[in-house]
Amino acid sequence: MEKLKKMLPYLAANILPFYILPLISSNQNHLVMLLTLIFPMLTIAEAFVCGSKYGFNILYPITVGVLFVPTAFLFYDDSALSYALIYGGLALLSSYISSKIIKK
Repeated sequence: MEKLKKMLPYLAANILPFYILPLISSNQNHLVMLLTLIFPMLTIAEAFVCGSKYGFNILYPITVGVLFVPTAFLFYDDSALSYALIYGGLALLSSYISSKIIKK
C-alpha cells in the first residue's frame, strides 16, 4: 500500500487528462484523437517514469485501466471500454521495461 501512495502523483497525471481533456474537446474528431493518440502517449510516458523511479508494481497498470472505465461511460460509449485494457497493457509494458532498463 505504501508503494501505491508513492505512485499517486503519477496516477493523478493520468486521471486529469482522462477526465479534463474530453470536457474541453469540441467535436468527435478530437475525442478520437484523445483515445488513439494522446492518452496512449501520456500513459506510456507516466508509466515509464513511475517504473523507472519505483520499479515495477502490477497495481499501477491495473489502477490506470480501472481509472479509465468511468470516462468510457461519461464521455464516450461502451465501445471505449476496450481502451481501458489497452491503456492498462501499455502501462504494464512501459513500467516493466523501464524498471528493467533503469535499475534503482
